[in-house]
Amino acid sequence: GAKAAIRAGLERQDLHEALATIQRRSDGLLRFVDSYRRLTRIPAPTFAALSVETLLKESVTLLQSQADAAHIKLTHSVEPSDMMLYADAQLIGQVLTNLTLNAIEALAGQPNGEVHLAGRQDGYGRLTVSVMDNGPGIVPEALDQIFVPFYTTKKGGSGIGLSLSRQIMRLHHGQLTVSS
Repeated sequence: GAKAAIRAGLERQDLHEALATIQRRSDGLLRFVDSYRRLTRIPAPTFAALSVETLLKESVTLLQSQADAAHIKLTHSVEPSDMMLYADAQLIGQVLTNLTLNAIEALAGQPNGEVHLAGRQDGYGRLTVSVMDNGPGIVPEALDQIFVPFYTTKKGGSGIGLSLSRQIMRLHHGQLTVSS
């Protein structure tokens, strides 16, 4: 009787562990599928003339509370101030949000953290929007990988944010680059 009870108890424990493992794997698979679906379903851009000043100001306003909570100074500048962009406001806003949140997260726990969004034109009239931070930078090995779907250096990150952002920029006939 005692051996049978112990064996039944072990079998129940094994079954419980197996079911918990299946649950974890299923949750992971569902997160993967959801991430993949979001990565492959970018809507076609609806282009309109946008004020770069307004776009950057809205991004700063949207993320100010996260920056304040992390004790990070969040600023923006545009030169010339009346610069316009022909783009999809929602998609470009998503890119700016993603890049700015990444910068805020990169500065977590660092003293005197600053994130600056800047719009400017180069000597050829090309528009550049930058999200810059004064954090530790990105290790060279990761620089080559950060745009690869599902690659992440963040605990709990999905690894699709930068890949998605790059695809959005390509839909706008632009590019997304990184330097550290």
